[in-house]
Amino acid sequence: MPVEGSLLAQVAGRLFIKSVHGQNVASQPTGNLINPDVVFSAAGDISVVVEALNIPNGTPVTLTINHTTTGVTQLPATGQETLQNGLATFTTTVAAGTGTLQAFATYTVGQAPPAP
Repeated sequence: MPVEGSLLAQVAGRLFIKSVHGQNVASQPTGNLINPDVVFSAAGDISVVVEALNIPNGTPVTLTINHTTTGVTQLPATGQETLQNGLATFTTTVAAGTGTLQAFATYTVGQAPPAP
């Protein structure tokens, strides 16, 4: 684990949930289901925009939605979603309620991502 202030900590890749269904997410989300950062007020189609910092474009990104009533959804369901201009966008259908969102990317520091 890098020590804060180290060069690795300063350039480490990070993913942020930028928006859910057009609603901006707090820059420091809590992930707290009692006082959620985002509420799915109605069932339906949503888009989730993930923003990357210090992760190369072309890197595949996955999104996990853990909904309180429908369980876990892994996106993309097929194929892959890759970072383009530092962003990855996912579209899915959710039930009304709350849940948590987590974005993941795996890459090698200093190495270009694999060709799509």
